Amino acid sequence: MNKLMIVLAVVSIAAVGCVSKSKYVELSDQYDAAQQDIKGKQGQIDDLNSKISELEMKIEELTRQASALEGLSQSSSAELKKALAELAALKADADARAAEMNNLLKQFKSLIDAGKLKVQMIDGRLVLQLPTDILFKPGKANLSKEGIEAIKEVATVLATLKKRFQVEGHTDNNPIKNRHFKNNWELAAARAQGVVDAMIEAGVPGESLSAASYGEFMPSDTNDTKEGRGNNRRINIVLVPDLSKLPGFSK
Repeated sequence: MNKLMIVLAVVSIAAVGCVSKSKYVELSDQYDAAQQDIKGKQGQIDDLNSKISELEMKIEELTRQASALEGLSQSSSAELKKALAELAALKADADARAAEMNNLLKQFKSLIDAGKLKVQMIDGRLVLQLPTDILFKPGKANLSKEGIEAIKEVATVLATLKKRFQVEGHTDNNPIKNRHFKNNWELAAARAQGVVDAMIEAGVPGESLSAASYGEFMPSDTNDTKEGRGNNRRINIVLVPDLSKLPGFSK
């Protein structure tokens, strides 16, 4: 009921009978109180609507954050699975190399016990090491009879592995210069090639072999002692790892 209606009501009542001034004032005060109450309720409603809007905005923000966290969680989970798979592949590769090494140790026991061969893991590579002093005469690249027998025994086993091998020639740092070789590079290269030829004759496929010369530049021991120089004069037969099986490799 608005004030006009109250006034009209008062006028109507007055038309019927007299209305006291106090009655009019009472009705007017009631109207004003009702209006104030309505305003107060409207203010509360406006406050509630404002809070509802704020809550809706917070809900939207939290929903966006939840979606982002879910995406991040899924991404992290995928990356973790990938990392675990790569670690598993690396472990499997390491286990396979260890198994190959143990197998070779058993098969080459007689050569190892005779001091003619060492089986080692060097820089992650499986290496068969043969002192050149039992394979060649000093300054020569032709295999001795004993050397041919040793290479044949090694090659017979390696031929069954169906792997790739690199034959490396190494010397000490004593300079050499004769009508056959002008430096240790050439001597080491010729010796490595001679071992490759002997391995092919013993049944190792040529396509699985390569030869390399390091001369005096990759010593395994000191060159300051006779024993150290003897250790540096060597042939290494290195098992070439298959990198295509490692994580991250792409052809």
